[in-house]
Amino acid sequence: MSSPVGHTLAGMAAVIIIKKQWPLGCMDWIWIIFFSNLPDIDFILAYAADVERHTFTHSIGFIAFILMIIMTIINVKPELGRKVPNRIQYFIVFPVVLITLHILLDMLAVDESFPYGVQLFWPLSDEFFISPFAILPPTWTNYTLKKMIIENSKTLFFEILIFVPIVIAAKGFAARSMRKKGRESA
Repeated sequence: MSSPVGHTLAGMAAVIIIKKQWPLGCMDWIWIIFFSNLPDIDFILAYAADVERHTFTHSIGFIAFILMIIMTIINVKPELGRKVPNRIQYFIVFPVVLITLHILLDMLAVDESFPYGVQLFWPLSDEFFISPFAILPPTWTNYTLKKMIIENSKTLFFEILIFVPIVIAAKGFAARSMRKKGRESA
């Protein structure tokens, strides 16, 4: 499964492409870090309640649940929604894209712990899904500290090698879009 660094870098590229803007603002960074890594809240559940990982927090049901929470907060505090520019983008598009991207990255990574993959269609199905080919190395959590540090450092290096060029390309796309928009408005 991908690390928080890989999830955050992929989320950063996605938000840059969606917004067609660089640099990103403070709220963008908060959204990227929070929603790109939110499905891994199951780490806490796995240790606290002995729940399997990559189950409901890695599913379309979880995305719907998060959207319901966001919509409830906006309905209870409507002034919050009015204060945020591009409300649809921040309250619907970013959470859906970032959580979905997290799930897809986990499906494309080596998973060495049973059950393999993610419970993508929960609550409609309890079946686990994983890509037949892996492009991301695993993260290690059940080894000695020394082995975890060594193996996870390799994973981080690989993720940086993959995702930093994607972020740079996204920044180039955003810069080109901003220049084009500037020429059109001039």
